[in-house]
Amino acid sequence: MLFLWGVLRRFYLWAPAILLHPFDLYNRYIRLLLPEGRRAEWSLPATLFPYVLAVGLLWAAVLTYHEQRGRSTEKHVLNTLGRLLDAADAIGKRKVTTQEEYEQWVKDLNEWFKGTQSAIRRGLSEAEVSVFRDTSGMVRVFFGGTFNGDHNSYLNSLDKYKTNLRSIIERHSS
Repeated sequence: MLFLWGVLRRFYLWAPAILLHPFDLYNRYIRLLLPEGRRAEWSLPATLFPYVLAVGLLWAAVLTYHEQRGRSTEKHVLNTLGRLLDAADAIGKRKVTTQEEYEQWVKDLNEWFKGTQSAIRRGLSEAEVSVFRDTSGMVRVFFGGTFNGDHNSYLNSLDKYKTNLRSIIERHSS
């Protein structure tokens, strides 16, 4: 039903075949505005009407299919990005008390970052990847309970990446 509505919504592709013969429009109105030497009369056989209509309907169907497939893909990507945002929250809240936990935490953070970049690149655009990676305007905050200064810097970066990811999700959700 949604597909049929999409085809009907693109009436501008198939309506010319039904509403008005395009060369008739030219012959009646446009040709009269041209100089005398360029007033050639064009006509199209009436037997072409079903073919022109079929091509218009087929093109409207192709565009509708492409639009719906793109929406489906984008919705899937946004769901994936939402799950990645939840994973970032979990990484940020994880307590780190030893060097081994810290190294594993950094490894998990880097995997999350690379995975998020590739998910954005796969489903959206390279421009959105740049928006995600942008850390300009980041305000440095001291998070209590950090393992060391680098851990605090990573938490600041993670917080900025989460903010950027939220803005990408919100922009594409509406």
